[in-house]
Amino acid sequence: MIFAPRPAARAFVHMWETESGRAPKGEKDQTALQVAMGRPIAANLQSIPNEYCATPSECESPVVLHDWASRNTPKVGNWQKRLWHLLGRR
Repeated sequence: MIFAPRPAARAFVHMWETESGRAPKGEKDQTALQVAMGRPIAANLQSIPNEYCATPSECESPVVLHDWASRNTPKVGNWQKRLWHLLGRR
């Protein structure tokens, strides 16, 4: 993601951070981002060309090669999320 250093962008990031804090255990970054993007905001959200966020297999000559820190991290299963929800844990 690329953010211009403007008040609307800062407000969006703050909203994303707030939603991350409210998210149930196991549902943080991407779910909170989706919720924040669904809120009325003054920021202008645009998709960027694939060359700026490609993984090695997606693009022949990417400008920016996408990397993800969680690729080797075990994921939280849906059953665990449901259990935490039933137990009221965050």
